[in-house]
Amino acid sequence: MWGVKKVSFTLTAGKRQDFSDVDLLRAVAKVKVNLSSEMKNNGWSIHSMQLINYNNKGYCMPKKYAECEQTASLTHEEFSHFYDSSQSGNITMTEGVPIYLPEYENKGRKDADKCVIKLKLFRNGTVEKDNSGNEKEYTLRFINYTDDGAEGTTINNIVRDHYYTFEVYKGSNGQNLVKLTVRKWKVLEHEEIVM
Repeated sequence: MWGVKKVSFTLTAGKRQDFSDVDLLRAVAKVKVNLSSEMKNNGWSIHSMQLINYNNKGYCMPKKYAECEQTASLTHEEFSHFYDSSQSGNITMTEGVPIYLPEYENKGRKDADKCVIKLKLFRNGTVEKDNSGNEKEYTLRFINYTDDGAEGTTINNIVRDHYYTFEVYKGSNGQNLVKLTVRKWKVLEHEEIVM
């Protein structure tokens, strides 16, 4: 957690200072993947899921913290402070269980170096296969997705104090599609956020 508030005061021995409230935000991002209820009801589950390309270290404070009067005045663009500690290994993920990540800069990287999630699906005891008979692997990218679940072109960095939720679902044509929802994590009304 981190927070900023500029205050003016004079230190006086034996006197307590009241700084009022200081908004605290998280120094990491939260990432989670779910299958839609419809897919689960039709016998689908996640066979394997790996997060690839990520940082295992990061800065506690954003770059612009010293220039703001209080935490809430920072804009989305001012939240980031990327530390490059890229890892070549993978993190095994579990459906519906969030992982917490330091910030990662996807913009400006080659596709092979961007943070992605690779998953394989299982249906009624069998791993889904492609036309060649190999296990089919899907790549979930941190990008915008169109309303019909297709990949868009806007690349998302993974930014502190944001909550990234991927939902995999079947389209009307039977094709697997993706919805990515990105929220500011500080929204206290969200049912999955526990303070």
